[in-house]
Amino acid sequence: MFEEKPSSDIEEDLEEPSSGEDDVVMPAAPKKKEEEDKADTDVSESLESDSDVVMSKPAATRQTSALADANNMVTVTIFEFQLNGDAAVLDDGNVRMLFVEYRFLGRPPEETETPFSLPKPTRPNQPIKYNFRRVFHVDSENNELTRDYLISMLLPGDPSQGRIKFTVVNEPEDEEGECADIGHAYVDLKQILEKGEDVVEQDVDVVDVNDEREVIGALNVSVEALAALRAVQRELPALEES
Repeated sequence: MFEEKPSSDIEEDLEEPSSGEDDVVMPAAPKKKEEEDKADTDVSESLESDSDVVMSKPAATRQTSALADANNMVTVTIFEFQLNGDAAVLDDGNVRMLFVEYRFLGRPPEETETPFSLPKPTRPNQPIKYNFRRVFHVDSENNELTRDYLISMLLPGDPSQGRIKFTVVNEPEDEEGECADIGHAYVDLKQILEKGEDVVEQDVDVVDVNDEREVIGALNVSVEALAALRAVQRELPALEES
């Protein structure tokens, strides 16, 4: 029922790994009085010319458009991964290169996995940076099936229990080897609804693939889905009663 070929409802934004500092955006310095007067004069003169007409979208229209966009998209970003000091995998010589994948909205892993593997951290709490971002469009007009997947994650009995499952995977050095799961991390969409806030650059526990009671590291992720979840929830009154 939910089989769907890759389509344009997914956008990808990828930054190369970096160890540099974050960019800082400084606020613009306030204009001096004479600069403001000159700017007002320039605007008046430009409006007097028949050939120079500047149209601006009203602020209310821009806000409405932004809200509609938020209601129809979910953004998932994988920032970085780090291992705890007591994680056995840290000293496992067979584990060398790691990538991260997740299952979401019926997409196959190859569409939602980080497009490159990175060397395993060499010391505890050393982050390896992926900075991998995906935007999923869930509007009913063009992406109804994808929206149905999102709705199903909020329904009782959903196999995923309303959670996005992230998996840290060891990539073999040779082509004949097989990938091996190292650990799992989960983000609960129902909790996003209950708390009324997105998951933004949060460290999520990564548990051992063989024993989920053992935390082996942390995955820093963002899942921006609140507006879309509220939108689909309003479409299904039964969800609000459950």
